[in-house]
Amino acid sequence: ASLDGSAKATCKVTVKKTLELADHWTVINDNPINRRVSSNGKLIIMSEKGDLWGSSANSKNPTRNIVLTTPTAEDFTITTKLDFSPKVHCESAGLIVFADADNYFSVMRRYHNKYGGNVIGFTNEINGSGTEQTVPDTIAGPIYLKIEKSGENLTGYYSVDNENWVQIGSTQ
Repeated sequence: ASLDGSAKATCKVTVKKTLELADHWTVINDNPINRRVSSNGKLIIMSEKGDLWGSSANSKNPTRNIVLTTPTAEDFTITTKLDFSPKVHCESAGLIVFADADNYFSVMRRYHNKYGGNVIGFTNEINGSGTEQTVPDTIAGPIYLKIEKSGENLTGYYSVDNENWVQIGSTQ
């Protein structure tokens, strides 16, 4: 250090704003360590152990970070681009129409031992009794998922380009 006052130092301070979900969103079984909103507004959720299927009976492994908003009573369509490559049993990500852990409709990309590995599927669980349909997931890279509500019916789709959709299941 100089005693004549000629020494100078600079310090660059960067302040990062934590981005959060808007007020109309809620998170069930929140684990904020594995959930964040990126600077460009993308929701990033790191997968964790847990599965909705049978979750009321098996509450020791609840699904974490289920992000919800209340839809209108009218018909709707929801879509998402999903950049996710599941590698272990029941690792899943997707879209869900959720009443509770025993009543929901979901479209997801997942890894499931029973179905031979990577699949795209839909699950419809009513009063704890569920049905599931899957197709093999041979797509490298991101996919798009969509749920359409028309009247009382829900239909799930996937796409590689967000234009040409393949139906994978319906409540009809």
